[in-house]
Amino acid sequence: MTLTITRNAKPQPAPGYKLFRALNWGEGVLNREASVGTELYGTSTFAYVPVYVIETDSFSSVNNASLYDRSKGDMENIWKLQPQDGRTLNENFNSIVFQGNAASLMWTGDPAMTWQAARVWYAGSQLQAGGIFSATEEIFQVRCALPGDAVKKLRPMRKVQTFRRADFQKSHIDYPWLITKYRVAFMRPKPDTMSDTFNGLIRYVPQQCLDPQDFKFASSQKQPSAFYVPVQWCISV
Repeated sequence: MTLTITRNAKPQPAPGYKLFRALNWGEGVLNREASVGTELYGTSTFAYVPVYVIETDSFSSVNNASLYDRSKGDMENIWKLQPQDGRTLNENFNSIVFQGNAASLMWTGDPAMTWQAARVWYAGSQLQAGGIFSATEEIFQVRCALPGDAVKKLRPMRKVQTFRRADFQKSHIDYPWLITKYRVAFMRPKPDTMSDTFNGLIRYVPQQCLDPQDFKFASSQKQPSAFYVPVQWCISV
């Protein structure tokens, strides 16, 4: 008698989607979004790859921000994503939620409002540089200008798989394209040195293209139909 052992297959992206790695800063043709303060990069800053939204005609993670909502349990769910290593809430969130406007991966929108007190956190729409994400196998031609380039023309793009509230229940181990590591770019030992740790911590965050069915888009006049990433910023894995 032959015993056959069947192992559970690893989860896969949604049909029509496949996994990619986003370019790191300083790698290939990646441009950095101009709105991030250069003074922050004097030591370190979070490392992101901007995505494009047709409705705002922008790669700006600030203009394309969505909202985490405390009343819907979002902050508690982000906390539950963190490793159970004895670190406090403050140790985990002080470095990734900025008190004020648009100087980090998440921000309160009010310089007088701490992340502990804020009802909502703004979340820039972006990918983590060097991180894994899921996007369409199909390529779309989208007319836009890349960051740092004023020329608008048709550019090959992929649609990014969005994050739904139900995805909070998933793990980084099984779904690294939905629960991503918070990545940091350092100036030392050389510019664009990438790291998954900051102040000795590994942190996990939702994939920051939040599905507008579940998360309010910060611009009350706009509603994104999709988040696009240029094909040349995607490395197949």
